[in-house]
Amino acid sequence: MAGLEGFDFFEIVIEKSCSRQRLPDKFAKMLAGREPHKVKLREAGSGLHRLCWWEVLVVFDGEGHMYLGPGWEHFARAHELQLGYFLVFRYDGDAMFTVKMFDNTMCRMYYQHDDDASNGSRAGMKTRSGVGMTRSSLFWLMTNMLWWWLTTTLLCWWRMTTLLWWWRTTTLLWWWQTTTTRWWWRTTTSRWWRRLQSHSLATGTCQLW
Repeated sequence: MAGLEGFDFFEIVIEKSCSRQRLPDKFAKMLAGREPHKVKLREAGSGLHRLCWWEVLVVFDGEGHMYLGPGWEHFARAHELQLGYFLVFRYDGDAMFTVKMFDNTMCRMYYQHDDDASNGSRAGMKTRSGVGMTRSSLFWLMTNMLWWWLTTTLLCWWRMTTLLWWWRTTTLLWWWQTTTTRWWWRTTTSRWWRRLQSHSLATGTCQLW
């Protein structure tokens, strides 16, 4: 299987018994003459548990179709695989496959690791499924938080700007009304005083009443 490192393919769980899992015919043809007797499976993103793997035997039917046989049922049960689940395989070399599993909601499944051994090897089982936060989920959360912060900041800025505009408008309006009133009062008083002076000069008196 040399030269196939990094090769990816996907399969869908279509057999209810989970006793075996068929692999693509194209992949089987690429192995012509180099068919392995067994492979090792591990969950993608296992982190420090890179030595945790499952040993599965490879079988072929009469038509040449390639299957993951004995050992696959244990892997499927440990990872709670069900009908319709979506599996993404990547060949890493040395008969090792990394597997990503997606449930019927099209979301990737995550598991808690266990230190128990499997098949008499160093293979550790992953027995309890859990919900993990992927990078995309974290990015979505950070994006929403940033959007919320920007929206709140812009809203506060808009309110402060509106309040300042209202204060300036009110102040200018008050100043204009005050100035207009003073101007009117001065103009009226000046006219009244000039008329009074003209009347006083005409009558020769300065009596105001």
